[in-house]
Amino acid sequence: MIEFLLLVNYRKEGARAIQERPDLQETTGQLCRACGVELKEFKLILGSYHVLLCCETNDTRSISRLVRTWKAKEEVEIEVLLVFPRDEYLRLLSAPQSVPETV
Repeated sequence: MIEFLLLVNYRKEGARAIQERPDLQETTGQLCRACGVELKEFKLILGSYHVLLCCETNDTRSISRLVRTWKAKEEVEIEVLLVFPRDEYLRLLSAPQSVPETV
């Protein structure tokens, strides 16, 4: 499974949209499932973003579908972060680096 973090910002309505929607976590989970994404955690956060989602899926297309679908339904900005588990990033860091040859 591929793990992603999504940082969500409600543009126009901001915190009011969250306050007026007590079912936001449930509807977000339904949207994730419909796009083939498993919602692991849903957190309200303070700062530049309003919501943090921890998600897992088998492919990157599902995350892309989720972002496109959500943006079509609501005025949100979404930043997607790919999460590397410790053993994966250690493997990536230990792999030999290929340097392109200069012409």
